[in-house]
Amino acid sequence: MFRRLSSSLPKDPDYPADLKELGYFVTATDEIKLIADPSKDFIYVINKNERYNEKQKEAMNTCIRTLVFARLHEAGMQTLRLPLGTPADQPHIPILVSANLLSPTTSASPTTKPNKVKRIIVVFNEGDQDLAIWAHRLIGKSGPGAISRGSAIDFVNAVLHPPAASAASHVNGDNAAADDETDAENDTPGLILANLGQLLWWRGGKQAMGFATWHALPRPSGVHGPMRIDERKNRVRGNEDWAQHVQYVFEQVLAAHLLAPDRHSGAQVHVVGLSDGGSAVVKYLNEHCKWNQWAPHIAALALGNPLHSLHDLTDLSFARFLRARARAYICSPDAANTATLPDDAPSGLDTASFAVGMPVFASGEHLYTECIMPAAFPSILSFFADVHRRGDAFENALGVQLFGLEDADGNGRAEREQPDDRTDEAADGADGVEDGLGAADGAHADGGTHQHQHQHQHQHQHQHQHQHQHQHQHENENEDDKENDVPMGRSAEAA
Repeated sequence: MFRRLSSSLPKDPDYPADLKELGYFVTATDEIKLIADPSKDFIYVINKNERYNEKQKEAMNTCIRTLVFARLHEAGMQTLRLPLGTPADQPHIPILVSANLLSPTTSASPTTKPNKVKRIIVVFNEGDQDLAIWAHRLIGKSGPGAISRGSAIDFVNAVLHPPAASAASHVNGDNAAADDETDAENDTPGLILANLGQLLWWRGGKQAMGFATWHALPRPSGVHGPMRIDERKNRVRGNEDWAQHVQYVFEQVLAAHLLAPDRHSGAQVHVVGLSDGGSAVVKYLNEHCKWNQWAPHIAALALGNPLHSLHDLTDLSFARFLRARARAYICSPDAANTATLPDDAPSGLDTASFAVGMPVFASGEHLYTECIMPAAFPSILSFFADVHRRGDAFENALGVQLFGLEDADGNGRAEREQPDDRTDEAADGADGVEDGLGAADGAHADGGTHQHQHQHQHQHQHQHQHQHQHQHQHENENEDDKENDVPMGRSAEAA
């Protein structure tokens, strides 16, 4: 029997995470072009061996992440590590939070207005995209502003630095200008970018990453398999999967931290959920009576490429909220913000009655779901601003019938109500959210901010899972004495 020595195996390819060394540069129009031929975009296929292509792509993606993060930090975003208070070299998941949410809300001067924001926008991204990246296909594509458009840069600037805010400096009189500028700053929303796409922890590099980056990690040779994933050591406590990350952001970042009485209690919360991120949000708010605690705080919801259906909605009060103050945006050939139906909508339904329980609009993107957010965010921000401006008076103009939840007269069906069969753990979790939001509820009511108090409480076990994660089944071996991740296969056994 013959075997090859490890020294004779082909080396794993390696590419530097440097644009210039990769042969690319950023143009004045914010595009990535080939130095040798500026008319060409990023070239993926450079070798018949797919491993070379994957490694070069990941090196390029690393460059893009570094560039995007630098711009977002300049725009006013700061990195927050989850669990809260975790040191940089310990397992954590990074998210991005605007500086106006993290800065002190009180002032030593009694004449200075408190720095509390009036609303907080929370974005739950797709589960297969990196933090603050909407679509790499847009970033690597020709067109002015490709990097800013394919990432969260344009969106963050639209939220934190809207044109109206800069116009305050042109009013007559220095005092008036200062007052208007202060009002504009106080009206600027807080912003949170969650991170469903980077929930793996690489111990060797002490950083969080997604599956694509994980598979591009260095290997002993070019023929070895990827590092195996230890579900205990390569996961982060409280953020092991999409559902737990969504729960942590709601209950620990928002309820226990940002909506605390000494910070931004009373702020409206506007939520954006993209594909599986939106599915995880809907599932979280729909089950275990979570909506009962969050109803006074969440004023609007926008979903890009919604993955749930009416069959997944078992809390009638939450379903009525979706009908009144939520909107869905999908891929469609129609003009952006046009009320529409997806191609697979059931026949016989009118435009606004597609079975997701909310009005559906064209996003402005025709083909790719990951490109919905870059195309639709102006419409989403306009929707949020309208909700904030009109307060309790806002309600979607397009009526949606909640088939199976209501009868033709709009009355809830009694058979949908179920007894409280939550586990003790689920009940404790719901009580924890209620305790965290308790003080904020009082401030919210005193300030006259929008409330959605619904009396129907339904406890449910019926769930519909739409998580289309990369299904990599990994061995869960306990190797307490190993400090580094090891490859799968023969080398893993040897380790």
